[in-house]
Amino acid sequence: MRRYDPTDIHSLARAKADVDLRDKLERETEEADFTWLMHTRRGRRIVDRIIRRSRAGDCCFSTNALTMAFSSGMQVEGEYLERMAKRLCPDSYLVMLKERNDEQRNDAGG
Repeated sequence: MRRYDPTDIHSLARAKADVDLRDKLERETEEADFTWLMHTRRGRRIVDRIIRRSRAGDCCFSTNALTMAFSSGMQVEGEYLERMAKRLCPDSYLVMLKERNDEQRNDAGG
């Protein structure tokens, strides 16, 4: 077994390159999966539901610190999904908003 040597610059650089490559591949896979999801009506409904349940963009203030922390965490995830949708597939994001609007109009009886 090799011992860690903090002065071995070449090994540290190789290890960092490996981590960077793994991170890049993971990010690209996540983005490809999300884009695929947003290109289906069912996928857009799932993303929209998560964004709405997270109350992204709403105020999460609560006098209870734990409740506020929980709400804030939910919002962060919803806002992350919304940013991904806007950045990776803006056309599908707009379609999602139109579908949401149409669904709400139909639910209201109009």
